[in-house]
Amino acid sequence: MLFLVRWMAAGALTAALAAALATGAMAQIQPTPAGWEPDEAIAKSAAWVDEQIAVFERREPAANIKQALRLTQMLLPDDPIVTNQLAFYHGGGQPDHVYLDILAFRADEPVANYFLAEKLSAEGYVNLALPYYAKAASRRPNEEAVQYNAGMNAFYAEDDAACIAYLTRALEISGASQQAWLKRGECYARAGKKTEARADFLKADLGGAYSVRMFNERVFDGCSWAWGSLDDRVRSAAATADDWKTYEGYRELTRVLMCEPKHVGALTERLKLEDRDNNLKRHALVHRIQLQNLQDGGKTYAARLQALQQPTAAMMLAEGQAIDMSNDAGRDKRVRAAYLASRVLMLEPDNAQAHLLRARALTNLGIGQLSGLAWSHATIALRADPKLAGAHFVRAILFVRGKGYSEAATELTAAIALDPNDMRFYAQRGDAYAQLGRNAQAVQDLTRFLASSPKDISALQGRALAYYNLKQYQPAFNDLDAAFAVDPKNFAVRAAIVPVLDAMGRKGDADAVHIMLLVDHEAEAKAQAYLAGRMTPALAAKAADVKDGQAYAALETRAKDKFQAFVDEYSPGEYAYNNLILDMGNADSSLDPEKTMKSIKSTASFVDARLKAARRLGAALIESDDAAGLSEELLGKLVSYMVHVEEMQAGLARIMDTLN
Repeated sequence: MLFLVRWMAAGALTAALAAALATGAMAQIQPTPAGWEPDEAIAKSAAWVDEQIAVFERREPAANIKQALRLTQMLLPDDPIVTNQLAFYHGGGQPDHVYLDILAFRADEPVANYFLAEKLSAEGYVNLALPYYAKAASRRPNEEAVQYNAGMNAFYAEDDAACIAYLTRALEISGASQQAWLKRGECYARAGKKTEARADFLKADLGGAYSVRMFNERVFDGCSWAWGSLDDRVRSAAATADDWKTYEGYRELTRVLMCEPKHVGALTERLKLEDRDNNLKRHALVHRIQLQNLQDGGKTYAARLQALQQPTAAMMLAEGQAIDMSNDAGRDKRVRAAYLASRVLMLEPDNAQAHLLRARALTNLGIGQLSGLAWSHATIALRADPKLAGAHFVRAILFVRGKGYSEAATELTAAIALDPNDMRFYAQRGDAYAQLGRNAQAVQDLTRFLASSPKDISALQGRALAYYNLKQYQPAFNDLDAAFAVDPKNFAVRAAIVPVLDAMGRKGDADAVHIMLLVDHEAEAKAQAYLAGRMTPALAAKAADVKDGQAYAALETRAKDKFQAFVDEYSPGEYAYNNLILDMGNADSSLDPEKTMKSIKSTASFVDARLKAARRLGAALIESDDAAGLSEELLGKLVSYMVHVEEMQAGLARIMDTLN
């Protein structure tokens, strides 16, 4: 019963679900399927969650643990193991919500705080990163990386007290760090602690660094330079920098900013200089954000800060409802939708739309142990709002999975009565009717659906089956032909064509399709009941002949490709060899013998490389099974060329002896 304890302790969501399910029996158009009663639905879901937690407890591979914890979070957003561990397995660089989903329930969780701080800092929002670093650093006082990165962020945010504290702790842990001394030194200098700054700069031993030079020139002493207006001094600094005196310009701009930290002109010119210097790229990133925020009256920070706020129930519901769960190979969208529904229900347990969203997401995930839970949420949604056609649709899908086609058709009829414009309902009911043998009704529903989605393969197959059962073979063939045009490699479509062609009396065409299925999908074709029943030795032999023909065609292609690779080395080698012979004959009459000899040696080297490559490729082709794929003409050329290669290599050897 441990899993039930964990489930029931998870919070308001589970309690609300249990209460809702326990509240009198609802007048349903279909009874709750066996095994999906409220108590059983909760017990099976809790057992499934326990299985996910066990993946973590067994210390399975990290990818497995991450997936298991995400699935647990989907149902129990506040589970303590999830909030303690999931950020670590996600790692850095994730969307904000990955970390905020954890911080919503454990605001001081250090890993989520740290990764979110790192992300903000990397984006240049160093001031917004400060509180997240503070929480991470307070919970991880002995992790040098956390303390160091928090200190570096504080340096760029110009929070000198935090910069000094974090970098001091980082140095206590690591013992030595040139960059930590340099940046802490500047924070000390900006804070007016000259003795400490000087000591750090000496340890850093980076006398050429801008901060060290400016400290020695007393730039950090405050606003002590009174000549001219600040605007004049900015223009002067910019002109100095443009005269290839970058440091001097940067220094004077820093002096202006010591007097007026928000001087837009000085900030703009400083940013230009930082963009020029690769050593100041990090400064440029931060200062660009800060300048933009200053110029737009704080809107830049406000917009990024807004994205860090915990969403309201309405916001989460809207996000979940906007998710397209139809194209979700990795299931991430469905998991996200279910999670958002869970969060909404923790805040608003009676929200019918949230119950429906959770039911849809769980149904789309197709996890058998959660089918009862999906049914329960769809039922609660209908109890709260009997006009929710989507809830009937969810229940219909669940019935279909249990082969309850009659019950599914009833649910879908109710859904259509509520929303006759949702074509999905007709497609699903058409499939259910086909399974029940109500073929005329299936054709009617699927025809209506296909009017809006004429290339839907599943609907085309379903209507083809209904037509086939009605002995309307030409329309059945037309639908399968249309499906084949959409996906020519679809085995199910191609296999369904065979019995239709047989029924039409087109046995030869049916055999042709069957043969190609044996060629392209041998195992599936032999396992398919109808195809297996019409299988004959003659069909098997023809399929084998086709395969042999395809194999020989492939052999020919490989042989031609290898022959061409040989020719690609042979032809330039032969051409260069002939030029080499001509150059050797003209060498005695050259006006520049040294240059001519150098050219001859270069050509000889090129010829040597090409002929060696040609001989290697030609010999490999002759010795391989692929040689059987060469035509008589190509084989004759290969042999002739190989003889010529040997002759040229012998001639080249004599030339090389002469040159040496």
